[in-house]
Amino acid sequence: MRNRKRYSFPGEIALSVILWGLVIVPSVSPARAATLDYLFSKIADTRTSLPGGAGNFTSLGSASIFGQNVVFGGGGSSSQGGIYIHTGGSLNTVADHSTAIPGGIGNFSGLGSASISGGNVVFYGSGSSGQQGIYSSVGNSLSTVADRSTAIPGGIGSFTSFENPSISGGNVAFTGSGMDAAAPASRSVPTNIYISRNGLLYEIIASNDTLEGKIIQSLEFGDQGLSGDSVVIQTLFMDGSQAIYRADVV
Repeated sequence: MRNRKRYSFPGEIALSVILWGLVIVPSVSPARAATLDYLFSKIADTRTSLPGGAGNFTSLGSASIFGQNVVFGGGGSSSQGGIYIHTGGSLNTVADHSTAIPGGIGNFSGLGSASISGGNVVFYGSGSSGQQGIYSSVGNSLSTVADRSTAIPGGIGSFTSFENPSISGGNVAFTGSGMDAAAPASRSVPTNIYISRNGLLYEIIASNDTLEGKIIQSLEFGDQGLSGDSVVIQTLFMDGSQAIYRADVV
């Protein structure tokens, strides 16, 4: 006959002892889940007034945080919308539909994909007549990182589209594509990854480049993919394999 006795001890450890000859088998019971206490501080809701606008927010977009600073997209009635920053306990506008496009014509009509580093913000913006680009707010000064009039570094022609801006300090990285006007039938240039560093624009990596002997088919880059001068990217190769790389300045 086999008898089982259970002995419990402090510290979430239990011993299951099987009396079967001289065999003793220890076991560990599942640990209880640890708990953390959180204090929730509201940044904005649909009862919050639109900074510099009329009425309250009617919609709220995705948010990004750095330290105690938060940036997010939001909208209101009558097609109001913008990028907003909560810092030092106050809510302010980074850019909205009444903000003039730096180096462009008229005001922003579309805003999104914002990233924050300290008090600096980078975001995607668009306007009338196909205007679009990546714009930054540094020291409350709004400027263009790249737009459709910006020449593609190391390429031919200008950018035609942008995605996923990320900011770290004063550096900004993003994905961008263009149109090679010199190629037959205006061949589309694949989406590549670029960085603006010390006011100069560089290509980090491009589709059709080779890594470890394999040709890159496409690239992915997220809005938290930049830290200092370093970026993290996801690659899909022509042979169907995938990889994630960190790229550092050397």
